[in-house]
Amino acid sequence: MGEKKVNLPAEREAEALTGLQAGGISPLALLNRGFQVIIDEIAQVFDEIHISGGQRGLNIRMSPVDLAELTNAKFAGISTVLAKPKVL
Repeated sequence: MGEKKVNLPAEREAEALTGLQAGGISPLALLNRGFQVIIDEIAQVFDEIHISGGQRGLNIRMSPVDLAELTNAKFAGISTVLAKPKVL
């Protein structure tokens, strides 16, 4: 990525940047909109993760690898893990 620090935008800023309503800003909805999708590398320890389906209340379950392939995303260490995640 080449960035030293990454911040999540405030809800209104995210809506203004994407043209999408907060709660429905999905990596899938960002396809063909010029955004680089970044997935936290910790997601790779899970067989499946849940992502927004593009509208409030709609979630999609898929493998992080499939999500990365579909969205041309990159995995990066963007969070601090305070405890080892529990894989159910």
